[in-house]
Amino acid sequence: MEERTLARNLTELEALFDFIQSFAPRHRVPDRVIASMSLAAEELFTNILSHNPSGRRPIVVGVLVEGGQFKIVITDPDAPDFDPTAYRPPDMQGTLQDRIVGGLGLHLVQQIVDDLVYEYRDRQSRITLIKNME
Repeated sequence: MEERTLARNLTELEALFDFIQSFAPRHRVPDRVIASMSLAAEELFTNILSHNPSGRRPIVVGVLVEGGQFKIVITDPDAPDFDPTAYRPPDMQGTLQDRIVGGLGLHLVQQIVDDLVYEYRDRQSRITLIKNME
């Protein structure tokens, strides 16, 4: 797995995209997979920044290809326990005024990826995004 450490700042989104883009051609990751996984990684990265503003340590992002799957691993070493795999999408049937604000980003991530794995231990959150390349 190749890894990159990113500061807890939205200005690091460009570095996140560059890291994913530079990995892709060397490992024959299809453009469609890179585009969708970049969007999912952006959403999770920004969620970490928004929902854990007191975190002090940098975020580590890893990328790898394994068994025909492209994986992005996002590790927040100083995080509260929040399991995105247990998240259920908001009710889309109500009126706009009745809906709770937020939650659509995680719903989008769940629709983009083929699998989402969450691990949490000792205040370290590790989320693995998995997309089949075939």
